Amino acid sequence: MQHETSADPPERRSVTERDFAPADTLFDRIRHETALIAAADALEEGGHSDWAAVLRDYTVASDKVLSVHGDADAATLGWLKARGIVSLLVTEECDDAHTVEHVSAALAAMNAVTLTVDAERSERLRPLIDALTRVLPDAFAELPVRGHSDYPPGTAAAALTPTELYRSWAAPVTLAGPAREEADRVELLTLYGRLRQLDVRPE
Repeated sequence: MQHETSADPPERRSVTERDFAPADTLFDRIRHETALIAAADALEEGGHSDWAAVLRDYTVASDKVLSVHGDADAATLGWLKARGIVSLLVTEECDDAHTVEHVSAALAAMNAVTLTVDAERSERLRPLIDALTRVLPDAFAELPVRGHSDYPPGTAAAALTPTELYRSWAAPVTLAGPAREEADRVELLTLYGRLRQLDVRPE
């Protein structure tokens, strides 16, 4: 898929309101946010107040920059794709043990994201996954980790393992070597800016 970029360097957005695509109507947005709040309420009633708080925080910040704390080199975004498709790259070496869960919660709340994590984290994420599946059945799917899975078009899979952690229907891009220059990061986030900015920052 080709993307055109302007010759001028992209500018960082100064407002938090996102640009709506033609199909992204106000009604759709209200329905989506209402469903997220309903999921948060269900989690609260089920005794999972921590996940409820994460979902509510995400709903409030869904048009803003969302940052989580961790090792910026070991836990970083792999690639952002157009139309809300996310390929997530994280590793086990996170300074903050909860970084992956916070990122997973944010991704699970976004449209057209398929999330797969290891067994231990799956158990911790299970209440969140169940609640989101009930209220947003078309916005979230969970696929098992298999060596050669055929993922459906329009989804991305993030597989967390002690060694490899990425598998997707699209070719993975591993960010190796030195950290990206700030201008490169801004350009990347602008090119794939539908998700606004999901960032992993060092402590």
